Amino acid sequence: MPKKYAGTIIRTSLVILLALVLSLNSAAGPAWSGEITAPSRKSKTEVIAEPQTTKLDGEEKGKITLEESIKLALEQSTNIITAVQEISAKYYQKKQTFTAFLPSFKTGYSYTRLSDTPVTTMGGLLPISLPTAPQDNYNFFVSVTEPVFTGFSRLTAYEISELNLDVANVQLQTARLTLILSVKQAYYTILRSVKAIEVAESSVQALASHAKVAKDFYDVGMIPENDWLRSEVELANAQQDLVRARNDFESSCAFFNTILRRDISTPVSVYDILTYTPCEKALDKYFATARTTRPELKEMKLRINLSEKDIKLTKSEYYPTVSVGYTYNKLGENSIMDEYNYGKSDTWTVAAMLNWTFWEWNRTNYKVQEKNTGLKKAEQLLIQTQDQVDLDVRKSYLDLITAETNIFVGEKSIQQAKEAYRMAEQRYIEQVTTSTEVLDAQNLLVKAQNYYYNALYAYNLAKAGLTKAIGQDDGPVKTALEKVVDYGYLPAFK
Repeated sequence: MPKKYAGTIIRTSLVILLALVLSLNSAAGPAWSGEITAPSRKSKTEVIAEPQTTKLDGEEKGKITLEESIKLALEQSTNIITAVQEISAKYYQKKQTFTAFLPSFKTGYSYTRLSDTPVTTMGGLLPISLPTAPQDNYNFFVSVTEPVFTGFSRLTAYEISELNLDVANVQLQTARLTLILSVKQAYYTILRSVKAIEVAESSVQALASHAKVAKDFYDVGMIPENDWLRSEVELANAQQDLVRARNDFESSCAFFNTILRRDISTPVSVYDILTYTPCEKALDKYFATARTTRPELKEMKLRINLSEKDIKLTKSEYYPTVSVGYTYNKLGENSIMDEYNYGKSDTWTVAAMLNWTFWEWNRTNYKVQEKNTGLKKAEQLLIQTQDQVDLDVRKSYLDLITAETNIFVGEKSIQQAKEAYRMAEQRYIEQVTTSTEVLDAQNLLVKAQNYYYNALYAYNLAKAGLTKAIGQDDGPVKTALEKVVDYGYLPAFK
């Protein structure tokens, strides 16, 4: 056989043998088929962390459900505790205001010693000095006062205290809805981080396999060094993406633990609920529900009522005040007041009093005008809040529709990207294309996977945002801390 053909035959035989081996490996299991697999190594940044020490009801192998997360956050949140404390304060303020309807009692006891015994002189040529009061004087009194009419100020002040208590209750609803949304966002963010890690690990695995193939081809002189080096660079980039994904997971877990008021380093293991569930598309219905149930709107309406009552309270200064009182007084020469030789020791009085400040240079009228501006401001804030509520509903609804569309597009793009990657990989093994086509196909598949999971993440976030925007509370049953509000038991919370 001529020597000029020997090298060519040997090279061709090696190529065929290498292609056959790679084909067998591909048939046994491709480097990456585009499917998402669980992380392969355990570490502190493990996607599915070790079981937790403290388990909640319903937990399985250390996992925590979204409902359990919300329940734990509601029990531990400082915002909820603060809102309940505010209700407690307004409750006692209401009790305090009610006491203004009741009479007030006052008592006193005093001792006075004079420098000289007071006397009075009677007679002309033979004057007689008679003492008129003892040198040691003891006095005890009891008085009762009851305002009869105060220009409706007492009734108005009590109505204001009731409205303030209603406002505090509504603010608790707002804090609850906001916290539930925050927990959902943190929970879904962890799931998105898990998917990002899975995609990044699979990408590293695929690029490592491709880099090995490229190195084998380079060693036998089938591809230039540039193709092999590009495969190594893409592998290094994918490894950096994996590091960033793991760091994002750690950050999302720390944020989740902070919301639940757990130790920031507590391992987190969650259930995969990042799925697509269709929801009703009825924007007008959502608008109507939000205008009825949103606690912010309820609060603004209550504040308008408060402004109206504040005007009424200020106008009470136009009226006179009428009160009645009773006073009992006892005098004595010693501490037990069992002796008094200077007149009657026991006296009592009943009095009715009317006070009316009828001219203060228009001061009260100016105060009323000031309160009127507060009412107009509250009315404008209601309109502004209504607009914001409508905007929240529309934005959440549009985000929901957009994410839903992207989910369907993402599913289709994943199928196409998988097929493109499979074809490029096969063509590269047969050496009818370059490494560039395989790397591009693999990058497109990674983008398609991330695009799909981002759409799922956005859909679930928009769904949670829409639930909050319409004022719907889909959280668990109220916590023991909140139940004290319903039953009227408001102790001093620790």
